[in-house]
Amino acid sequence: MRALVLAALAFAVASPAVAALPPEYYDEARETAAHVVLFEITSVKGLPPGRGYGQCQVTGKVKSVERGRHYRAGGPIQVSVPCMKPNASIPAGGTLWQSQAALKPGKSARAWMNQPGALALYQFEIL
Repeated sequence: MRALVLAALAFAVASPAVAALPPEYYDEARETAAHVVLFEITSVKGLPPGRGYGQCQVTGKVKSVERGRHYRAGGPIQVSVPCMKPNASIPAGGTLWQSQAALKPGKSARAWMNQPGALALYQFEIL
């Protein structure tokens, strides 16, 4: 029983890197995502509040569709992306946070989504 309590305590104070999910979960999210879209970022709204982290609404223009039928090349896309300010104290967990500074208009990105606009297990890549 004592070992269980110690394990729970260790998990509660673990850093975000330690508490991240095993890589195979993220790999599976990419492999099974219903929509995979490559796009150019045109705007970013909803920057993190005072605590330094939150959801950014990333809008863009689709360059290509690698999987799925919802999006079309040349069409619009909007994705909710977990983003953070530099040196933000983010909560422990499996969220993969993107740097607010890296989410810039003109950058290319790839999003893996199970539903339009909703990332599959935070799978978003700035190219």
